[in-house]
Amino acid sequence: MTIYQIGKKFGCDGVTILNRLREYNMPIRKRGELAMEKYRIEIPKEIIRNLYIEKKMPVLEIKKIFNCNAATLRKRLERYSIPIRNISEALKGNPSSMKGKHHTEETRKKLSILTVRQLTSGMMKRKDTSIEIKIEEELKRNNIYYQKQIPLCNITVADFYLPGYRVAIYTDGDYWHNLSLVKNRDEKQNIILKQNGYQVLRFWEHEINRSARECVNRIKEYSKF
Repeated sequence: MTIYQIGKKFGCDGVTILNRLREYNMPIRKRGELAMEKYRIEIPKEIIRNLYIEKKMPVLEIKKIFNCNAATLRKRLERYSIPIRNISEALKGNPSSMKGKHHTEETRKKLSILTVRQLTSGMMKRKDTSIEIKIEEELKRNNIYYQKQIPLCNITVADFYLPGYRVAIYTDGDYWHNLSLVKNRDEKQNIILKQNGYQVLRFWEHEINRSARECVNRIKEYSKF
């Protein structure tokens, strides 16, 4: 990982990480020394073939799963010698083969583990959502030490994590997290996290937009700051 990526995990800047590396007598790489090949987005051949060929999912849907752009996904299809459907074939008006169907439990687990691993390694690039930014600004304003995008129990990635209190914080979008499939997943994750000694706080998008300060005040009360 780069100094910048490590700093993001610990909620500090790159200079702090650089100073800590020197303090621990760890060798510091020269800029550009690390091959970017290590940060390729992992897109397993078997999974992408299953989604694109067997389930006939469009590129625009598959790219959301792997959090990459369409160009990257098409290059990976070419590398795996998977024939790419042209636009006319995709727009014939035939009903999607995935309509009314869902991924198998095994596929969902594979995709979940893959996402957690990519976020842990720093390979997956993502932008903070507007509600994440609002919560982060309030955490900083209250001088609350936090970490971002922390994988827990190999099943989930907390938007924010308070290591001193074992508190996992999630910012849930009103639309996506109200879907029955996602709500069930969230509830299962909450149960597993609590069984493993974590406290879980979830804030809805409308709550954060109404008052991020009130949300962080709840965090302070819950964590006894």
